[in-house]
Amino acid sequence: MVMANNFFVKPEPSIIETVRKWQITQEQIDQRNNIVTMLNGIKFYFNKEELPEWIQTGSFVATLATKDSDLDLCLNGYQFIRDAKANTEKQFHKEKAFKRNMVIQLSQQLNRHFKNDPNSSQAECRPGYAPIVYWNYNNLEVDFNPSDACLPLNQLIATFLDNKGKERMFLIGLKVIFKNFDCLGNTKNFLSSSALMVAGVCFLKTYGSGEQDVNELIRSFAKFFLDFDFKKDAFSFYGILERSSLQYNDTSGIGAEVVAYDHFARHNLARKCSQTGIYVTKMLCNQILRVPLAACF
Repeated sequence: MVMANNFFVKPEPSIIETVRKWQITQEQIDQRNNIVTMLNGIKFYFNKEELPEWIQTGSFVATLATKDSDLDLCLNGYQFIRDAKANTEKQFHKEKAFKRNMVIQLSQQLNRHFKNDPNSSQAECRPGYAPIVYWNYNNLEVDFNPSDACLPLNQLIATFLDNKGKERMFLIGLKVIFKNFDCLGNTKNFLSSSALMVAGVCFLKTYGSGEQDVNELIRSFAKFFLDFDFKKDAFSFYGILERSSLQYNDTSGIGAEVVAYDHFARHNLARKCSQTGIYVTKMLCNQILRVPLAACF
C-alpha cells in the first residue's frame, strides 16, 4: 500500500512560545513609565504657554507592545490639536504649520535640557507632513507626536482585545513576523504596525478566531489580506466603527470621540497605507502561505 507523501509529516510547531519571548516585560513597562514621569516633571513651553502632560499612545495603549516597541507619546488634551472644528482644508494647513513649529521648538528644548545627560541622544525633528520628534533615552526610542488623533483608536483596540488572549497573541505574532522577516530587502517598506493591527482587527471582526490556533490565524490572515481593500475596509474611521463593529457596547464615549477626530485620523492613517507598503506586505503574505512560520522570525 502506498502511503500519502505527507502522512508522517509532523504538525507545524506552535509559534506561541516564540511570540511570548517578544512580549514586553514588567521591567520594560516600568522603564517607559519612568521616562513619562520624568518628562512630565519638566516644564516645556510653546510660545510661552506651558504644554500639558505627555501620555503614552500607540501599541502600549492598544496592549500590543513588544520588547522592541518605541515609546510613543502624544499631548494630552492640547486645545489647538484637539479642536474638532478644524474641518476645512485652510484650517487643516494652518494646523499643520502650528504642529510643525511646535515640534521644532520641542526638539530644541529637549536638547537644551538633556545636554549633559549621558543617557540622552540628540533629539531630531521631522517637521514634515506628520511632525514628530525622535529622541533616544537610555537605549529606548521615544517618539513625540503633538496630535493625539490615534489615541481613541488605540483605546478601542484595547477594549476589543480585553480578555482575548489568543487574539492578542495572534496580533503580536503578526507584528513580530513583519518586523523580522526580510522580504527582498524591503523590511522598511511594510505597513506601519498600527496599520497592520487595524487590518488584523478587521480580520478578527470579519471571521472571528473560532477553533483556530495562532499559527492558523496568521495563515488565514495572510489569505484575507491578499484581497483586503485598505482604504475601503479600514482606513475610514467610520469604516472602522461600522464595518468592523469596533464600537460594540461602547459606553465610554470613545467611539464618538473617534468620529470627531476623523479629520486628523484620515490624513494620518492614509499616510501609513501607501501602495508600496500594501504591495510589499502582500508579498510577505504570499511567503507566509508557502514557508513554515518559524522561518519568518
